[in-house]
Amino acid sequence: MSPESTDPVESFVRANEAYASKFAKGDLAMRAKTGVTVLTCGDSRVDPAHFLSLPEGEAYIFRNAGGRVTDDFLRLLFITQMLGCRRVMVIHHTDCGLNRFTNQVLHERIRGELGLDSSGTDFLPYTDLDQSVREDVARLRTSPSVRKDVRVTGHVYDVKTGRMAEVRTT
Repeated sequence: MSPESTDPVESFVRANEAYASKFAKGDLAMRAKTGVTVLTCGDSRVDPAHFLSLPEGEAYIFRNAGGRVTDDFLRLLFITQMLGCRRVMVIHHTDCGLNRFTNQVLHERIRGELGLDSSGTDFLPYTDLDQSVREDVARLRTSPSVRKDVRVTGHVYDVKTGRMAEVRTT
């Protein structure tokens, strides 16, 4: 944040103005150069553009709570497949919030803190990190929504070391 503002959004807007003033990538193709779709968590410590060194235009990036394969992700994957996606990387991470809470705890907190009923939502929490990756990879590999020529791999990103490791899924 800049010293003249304590509002992070104002700081982000100014940072974007500086970025845009030097921007020279407006003619990138809609189709990702590598044909890879990355699914990972929305956690602020988990930024695939950084830990995979991805410049703009290289891969499709989707983030959600836990980097889990949800119905919404499957709907979005249709589009990337139409645009040439033939690889999917599922990347979960250490110290994830979905590994700390059960659905019941999340429902209670949401009701208590927000006054909302989330009882119909499965947040897909898990207790075994590698197993959650295996489950999501299996869901993609067996989904009728995923082309059979799409290769799916699973990985775990370590928020303490910055390293990513592949999870054996077969």
